[in-house]
Amino acid sequence: MHATIPAIAPLRLFGKLDPVVESRPDGVIVVRSAKPLPHYSASLVDRLEHWAKVTPNRVFLAERTKTGGWRELTYGAAFEQILHIGAALLARDLSEEEPVLILSGNGIDHALMSLAGMAVGVPTCPMSTAYSTISQDLGKLTYALDLLTPRLVFASDGKTFGRLKVSGPSIAKAYYRVDTNILDSQGFFDTGDVATIDRDAYMRITDRSKDVIKSGGEWISSIDLENLAVGHPKVLEAAVIGVHHPKWDERPLLIVQLKPDQKATADEILKFMEGKIAKWWMPDDVQFVDAIPHTATGKILKTALREQFANYKLPTAAA
Repeated sequence: MHATIPAIAPLRLFGKLDPVVESRPDGVIVVRSAKPLPHYSASLVDRLEHWAKVTPNRVFLAERTKTGGWRELTYGAAFEQILHIGAALLARDLSEEEPVLILSGNGIDHALMSLAGMAVGVPTCPMSTAYSTISQDLGKLTYALDLLTPRLVFASDGKTFGRLKVSGPSIAKAYYRVDTNILDSQGFFDTGDVATIDRDAYMRITDRSKDVIKSGGEWISSIDLENLAVGHPKVLEAAVIGVHHPKWDERPLLIVQLKPDQKATADEILKFMEGKIAKWWMPDDVQFVDAIPHTATGKILKTALREQFANYKLPTAAA
């Protein structure tokens, strides 16, 4: 006795196609739809303009702020800003030979610049932040500048920090009586500082490159955390070092010296810091010491602290 095999119906994922098939003498088979192609948007800007008219108050873009909140931009506001930015781009005689180079990471400002360029036909080229803001070697950035010859370089906020390198006729290529070139392959001297430069060309040194905490591909300023911690009324001095983390590479450890006759807990210190910095900047733990070591010039001796806590295991390391 043989079982009856049920008929197998073909599965249609795209509805009824009814294609036109053309077999050519050279063996090429051309398949095209019999239905005419409906109207479609030429670019994302066309769709943005559509939704700016239909739902102008609906959120189009949103990004996390440093304090953990949200910065939001509606369809209507985004389209209006793109028109203004586009007009500014056109006024600067930008072209394929001299485009816009974007050095900022992903965010609302980055998106607006890219869409504005798309709206008015001005080429934009985003550069990876690994090469533009946190790289120790400016070779790829220099190569991109030589290749693109941008007329305009865009950086979103002047808050993203990177290594401070300098070049010029007053920069020596070697130390006195030391026959070793101290400049990199591009002729820049690495100061060892981490800094920001804002839209008004003011520079702010935020940390030393050896002290900044590299966590999950992002940088956390140890100085900012230390300045915040010493604002606690019971804290005399604070130092922050990066401690190994199996997932994030490094996480901040806050080391605190309390004022005389004061007592505090780690939770108390961390609660004081909450809401004043981004959540992912928060130290993973707090350790209290009797005294924080210093150099002969009065600076915190972080090399000694790194040695002291070399084998320290963060409580979040097992999470």
